[in-house]
Amino acid sequence: MKPSARRRIERQITELMKADGDRCSSCKTPFPDNSRTFGGITAGGDSALVGECCHRKLKDTILSGVYVDQRYKGLKFGQAGQGQQPRSAAQISEAVDAMQRTFQRMDQATDTVKVKGGVATKDARINTADSPWKDDDARWFKANQTRSHRLRPAFAGELEGLSNADGPIPAGHEYQMLAACRT
Repeated sequence: MKPSARRRIERQITELMKADGDRCSSCKTPFPDNSRTFGGITAGGDSALVGECCHRKLKDTILSGVYVDQRYKGLKFGQAGQGQQPRSAAQISEAVDAMQRTFQRMDQATDTVKVKGGVATKDARINTADSPWKDDDARWFKANQTRSHRLRPAFAGELEGLSNADGPIPAGHEYQMLAACRT
Protein backbone atom coordinates (compact mmCIF):
# COMPACT_ATOMS: atom_id res chain seq x y z
CA MET A 1 0.00 0.00 0.00
CA LYS A 2 1.31 3.42 -0.91
CA PRO A 3 2.09 5.71 2.04
CA SER A 4 -0.41 8.31 0.81
CA ALA A 5 -3.20 5.70 0.65
CA ARG A 6 -2.29 4.47 4.14
CA ARG A 7 -2.42 8.04 5.54
CA ARG A 8 -5.84 8.55 3.90
CA ILE A 9 -7.18 5.34 5.47
CA GLU A 10 -5.71 6.27 8.87
CA ARG A 11 -7.46 9.68 8.67
CA GLN A 12 -10.76 7.98 7.77
CA ILE A 13 -10.40 5.54 10.67
CA THR A 14 -9.67 8.47 13.00
CA GLU A 15 -12.93 10.06 11.80
CA LEU A 16 -14.77 6.77 12.45
CA MET A 17 -13.38 6.77 16.00
CA LYS A 18 -14.59 10.32 16.57
CA ALA A 19 -18.04 9.70 15.10
CA ASP A 20 -18.86 6.31 16.62
CA GLY A 21 -15.72 4.80 18.13
CA ASP A 22 -17.53 2.71 20.72
CA ARG A 23 -18.95 0.27 18.17
CA CYS A 24 -17.78 -1.91 15.32
CA SER A 25 -18.27 0.09 12.13
CA SER A 26 -19.26 -3.09 10.29
CA CYS A 27 -21.86 -4.85 12.49
CA LYS A 28 -22.47 -1.96 14.95
CA THR A 29 -21.92 -4.22 17.98
CA PRO A 30 -20.58 -2.22 20.96
CA PHE A 31 -16.94 -2.99 21.70
CA PRO A 32 -16.49 -4.88 24.99
CA ASP A 33 -14.15 -3.30 27.53
CA ASN A 34 -10.50 -4.27 27.03
CA SER A 35 -11.11 -5.82 23.61
CA ARG A 36 -8.96 -5.78 20.50
CA THR A 37 -9.78 -3.40 17.68
CA PHE A 38 -8.60 -3.40 14.09
CA GLY A 39 -8.54 -0.65 11.53
CA GLY A 40 -8.22 -1.26 7.85
CA ILE A 41 -9.94 -1.53 4.53
CA THR A 42 -12.72 -3.88 3.49
CA ALA A 43 -12.87 -5.84 0.23
CA GLY A 44 -15.21 -3.11 -1.05
CA GLY A 45 -12.55 -0.45 -0.41
CA ASP A 46 -14.20 1.15 2.63
CA SER A 47 -12.21 2.12 5.71
CA ALA A 48 -13.43 0.33 8.84
CA LEU A 49 -12.79 0.18 12.58
CA VAL A 50 -13.87 -3.25 13.75
CA GLY A 51 -13.66 -5.58 16.71
CA GLU A 52 -12.84 -9.25 16.84
CA CYS A 53 -16.42 -9.82 15.65
CA CYS A 54 -15.61 -8.56 12.13
CA HIS A 55 -11.82 -8.45 11.80
CA ARG A 56 -11.94 -11.20 9.15
CA LYS A 57 -13.98 -8.84 6.95
CA LEU A 58 -10.94 -6.59 6.52
CA LYS A 59 -8.98 -7.09 3.32
CA ASP A 60 -6.02 -5.16 4.75
CA THR A 61 -5.48 -4.45 8.44
CA ILE A 62 -3.24 -1.45 9.07
CA LEU A 63 -4.03 -0.63 12.71
CA SER A 64 -4.57 -2.66 15.86
CA GLY A 65 -5.39 -1.49 19.33
CA VAL A 66 -7.42 -1.98 22.48
CA TYR A 67 -10.81 -0.49 23.29
CA VAL A 68 -11.38 0.43 26.93
CA ASP A 69 -14.43 2.07 28.44
CA GLN A 70 -12.70 3.09 31.67
CA ARG A 71 -10.65 6.21 32.22
CA TYR A 72 -7.16 5.33 33.34
CA LYS A 73 -5.84 8.71 34.39
CA GLY A 74 -2.09 9.04 34.02
CA LEU A 75 -1.52 5.70 32.31
CA LYS A 76 0.94 6.11 29.46
CA PHE A 77 2.15 3.74 26.81
CA GLY A 78 5.15 4.31 24.59
CA GLN A 79 4.41 5.76 21.19
CA ALA A 80 6.25 5.20 17.96
CA GLY A 81 8.45 8.11 17.10
CA GLN A 82 9.96 9.33 13.89
CA GLY A 83 12.95 7.32 12.78
CA GLN A 84 11.78 4.10 14.41
CA GLN A 85 11.54 0.99 12.30
CA PRO A 86 8.00 -0.23 11.55
CA ARG A 87 6.84 -3.02 13.83
CA SER A 88 6.10 -6.48 12.53
CA ALA A 89 2.61 -7.95 12.86
CA ALA A 90 3.90 -10.22 15.65
CA GLN A 91 5.42 -7.26 17.55
CA ILE A 92 2.18 -5.29 17.24
CA SER A 93 0.16 -8.27 18.42
CA GLU A 94 2.43 -8.69 21.46
CA ALA A 95 2.17 -4.95 22.25
CA VAL A 96 -1.64 -5.15 22.13
CA ASP A 97 -1.54 -8.27 24.36
CA ALA A 98 0.67 -6.36 26.83
CA MET A 99 -1.78 -3.44 26.85
CA GLN A 100 -4.69 -5.79 27.53
CA ARG A 101 -2.78 -7.42 30.40
CA THR A 102 -2.01 -3.96 31.84
CA PHE A 103 -5.67 -2.94 31.74
CA GLN A 104 -6.67 -6.27 33.28
CA ARG A 105 -4.20 -5.75 36.17
CA MET A 106 -5.44 -2.18 36.67
CA ASP A 107 -9.05 -3.37 36.79
CA GLN A 108 -8.15 -6.13 39.27
CA ALA A 109 -6.32 -3.60 41.47
CA THR A 110 -9.34 -1.28 41.37
CA ASP A 111 -11.67 -4.17 42.28
CA THR A 112 -9.41 -5.13 45.21
CA VAL A 113 -9.41 -1.56 46.55
CA LYS A 114 -13.19 -1.35 46.18
CA VAL A 115 -13.70 -4.59 48.13
CA LYS A 116 -11.26 -3.62 50.89
CA GLY A 117 -12.79 -0.17 51.17
CA GLY A 118 -16.39 -1.33 51.00
CA VAL A 119 -17.05 0.68 47.82
CA ALA A 120 -20.03 -0.65 45.86
CA THR A 121 -19.95 1.74 42.91
CA LYS A 122 -18.98 0.65 39.39
CA ASP A 123 -17.56 4.13 38.80
CA ALA A 124 -14.38 3.70 40.88
CA ARG A 125 -11.25 4.65 38.95
CA ILE A 126 -7.56 4.12 39.45
CA ASN A 127 -5.18 7.03 39.05
CA THR A 128 -1.58 6.36 38.07
CA ALA A 129 -0.60 9.96 37.31
CA ASP A 130 2.13 11.63 39.34
CA SER A 131 0.53 14.06 41.78
CA PRO A 132 0.95 15.61 45.22
CA TRP A 133 -1.67 13.20 46.66
CA LYS A 134 0.15 10.20 45.21
CA ASP A 135 3.36 11.36 46.90
CA ASP A 136 1.45 11.92 50.16
CA ASP A 137 -0.11 8.45 49.96
CA ALA A 138 3.33 6.89 49.31
CA ARG A 139 4.76 8.62 52.41
CA TRP A 140 1.74 7.54 54.47
CA PHE A 141 2.00 3.89 53.39
CA LYS A 142 5.74 3.90 54.09
CA ALA A 143 5.01 5.12 57.62
CA ASN A 144 2.09 2.68 58.05
CA GLN A 145 3.45 -0.51 56.49
CA THR A 146 0.81 -2.82 57.92
CA ARG A 147 -1.99 -0.94 56.12
CA SER A 148 -3.19 -1.87 52.65
CA HIS A 149 -5.51 1.12 52.14
CA ARG A 150 -6.44 4.47 53.62
CA LEU A 151 -9.38 6.85 53.50
CA ARG A 152 -8.45 10.53 53.49
CA PRO A 153 -9.86 13.93 52.51
CA ALA A 154 -9.47 14.79 48.83
CA PHE A 155 -6.65 17.13 47.84
CA ALA A 156 -7.40 20.34 45.92
CA GLY A 157 -7.63 19.41 42.23
CA GLU A 158 -7.97 15.68 42.88
CA LEU A 159 -11.67 15.58 42.09
CA GLU A 160 -11.36 17.18 38.65
CA GLY A 161 -13.01 15.03 36.01
CA LEU A 162 -15.01 12.88 38.41
CA SER A 163 -18.59 12.85 37.14
CA ASN A 164 -20.24 12.65 40.56
CA ALA A 165 -18.10 15.33 42.20
CA ASP A 166 -19.29 18.42 40.33
CA GLY A 167 -22.09 19.56 42.61
CA PRO A 168 -22.08 21.15 46.04
CA ILE A 169 -22.04 18.88 49.06
CA PRO A 170 -23.95 19.46 52.29
CA ALA A 171 -22.38 21.56 55.04
CA GLY A 172 -20.20 19.53 57.37
CA HIS A 173 -19.38 16.95 54.68
CA GLU A 174 -16.27 16.45 52.55
CA TYR A 175 -15.19 14.26 49.71
CA GLN A 176 -13.03 11.33 50.76
CA MET A 177 -10.57 9.38 48.64
CA LEU A 178 -9.71 5.71 49.06
CA ALA A 179 -6.03 5.03 48.43
CA ALA A 180 -4.47 1.60 48.20
CA CYS A 181 -0.91 0.43 48.64
CA ARG A 182 0.41 -1.29 45.51
CA THR A 183 2.64 -3.75 47.37
